[in-house]
Amino acid sequence: MEIGIIGLPQTGKKTLFSLLTGGVLKGESEHQRGKKDAGAGISKVYDERLYRLAKLYNREKAIPATIKYILLQKLSKNSNENSNAFQSRAMVDAVCHVVRAFKNDSVFHVDGSVDPVRDIRYVESELLLSDLLFTENRIDRLEKEITHTHDAVMEKELVLMKRIRENLNNEIPLRLVAFSDDERKE
Repeated sequence: MEIGIIGLPQTGKKTLFSLLTGGVLKGESEHQRGKKDAGAGISKVYDERLYRLAKLYNREKAIPATIKYILLQKLSKNSNENSNAFQSRAMVDAVCHVVRAFKNDSVFHVDGSVDPVRDIRYVESELLLSDLLFTENRIDRLEKEITHTHDAVMEKELVLMKRIRENLNNEIPLRLVAFSDDERKE
């Protein structure tokens, strides 16, 4: 499993990354340039049940599951700059959004004050906008393709994408939308 860590600047993303992976980022220049794996680390998932099962079945080795954490490109208050970070989130299985809730006068905040609710709403709106742009582009491509091919599978996908667009336009994140098993396959 791969988990991408995102958040506004100075929220504690690198600290969380280091705690989860036991790793220290080497320099920040690659991360600032937006490379996807500039900060990638692996963490083992320890579970006592695994070792009990290994002992029960006389296994010499018990290999725990691993999680790969990726420190994605930092977000900004500029939607155009955030597109790279949101494109790279498509490469991960889950996203961990780190939000600043601590006050420290020596650590700046992009808005000048600490307000976790405001910051969560901002990042969520950016995620919605990113999903909406992707959906709009996909709908355009499907409509053009369907006029030439009249493909039933594409027509079914188009209906789904229009439903997704409607939810996004109503500011409903896709994680809150119920999809049928057939829709999940598309």
